[in-house]
Amino acid sequence: MDLLPIFGRGLLTTAELALLAIVVSAVLGCIIGIGRSLPVASVQFLCRIYIELVRSTPIPVLLVFIFFALPDVGIKLSPFVSATVGLSIYMAAYVAEAVRSGINAVPTSYIEAGRALGLPEHLVISHILLPQAIRAVIPTLGNLAVDLIKDTSIAYTIAVIELTGTAVHQISLIAKPIPLFVMAAVGYLILTIPTGFAFRVLERIFAKK
Repeated sequence: MDLLPIFGRGLLTTAELALLAIVVSAVLGCIIGIGRSLPVASVQFLCRIYIELVRSTPIPVLLVFIFFALPDVGIKLSPFVSATVGLSIYMAAYVAEAVRSGINAVPTSYIEAGRALGLPEHLVISHILLPQAIRAVIPTLGNLAVDLIKDTSIAYTIAVIELTGTAVHQISLIAKPIPLFVMAAVGYLILTIPTGFAFRVLERIFAKK
């Protein structure tokens, strides 16, 4: 049996799942991170509750809840979409904390200068605060992206046939776990090493600005 095409499909599924989850969690995490830093007690409270609740929930529990419990209230998602939503929700909590720490690291003089120039608050946030905060947390975001790629392996618990799901399925057919999991491991390395390198390049680019 030629396993390369089979693992190639698993690798593609993992890449698609990781990319979608990284994009969604980055956007959602930035919004929640900003909310945690706003001087509005109710918004801070809701964002804090989200972060603490999600970070206290294991990813398999979150995925199983989305895939099996939501249909009871009329929301039925495919395994792939369920995994994307679950991973995005989970990783957004960590992105939010990273963004919040980056925002707290921005000197208040930058913000005060923007306000002194008469810039609206949304421009102060989008043009001054966020760029400085993101620059400070790029290494952390890179680590989170790599972690998320590895966390896609949990998606096989709800029948997403990504790399780990492919290995598990093939083991049931040919009973050779070591070479199969080695192939899966190589697949994750193909994704994680370039991702880590890309974030290091991004960090150097931002450092020059």
